[in-house]
Amino acid sequence: MQASEKAYGAVSCAAKAYGEKRGWNHYNNHHRVGLILEQLRDEWDAPELVVAHLGIRAMHNNYSEYEMSSTVVQDGIHAAQRMVARLEEIRQAEPRPLPSESLNRGQRRRLTLLMQPPQKAQLPIEDLPEVDEPPPEE
Repeated sequence: MQASEKAYGAVSCAAKAYGEKRGWNHYNNHHRVGLILEQLRDEWDAPELVVAHLGIRAMHNNYSEYEMSSTVVQDGIHAAQRMVARLEEIRQAEPRPLPSESLNRGQRRRLTLLMQPPQKAQLPIEDLPEVDEPPPEE
């Protein structure tokens, strides 16, 4: 169960690393990771990223449902390794943003969501304001 979750986490972190590079809001893991991968699909003409993510997302579900055999989990781990390697290649390359005049409505909406600043609840803990210490108990 843990292996399937770790495979999903590796893909998620790789996608978020790309989002970080582009200045995209990558918080709210599931939804934003999907948006990042959809954007990369369009920019790199790489539908395999979205298709592979669907299978790897099942690995995440397996963590709580435990429905996959160890062989299927192993296959998923290999798929996750390939996807992480591909995302790293893309992250190291020059971005390929789509020309703004060619964006359809869905692509514009997706980019708008990715460009929204994170909400306070989504910020990393080091970016949150200081909190006063509670008074000592008597």
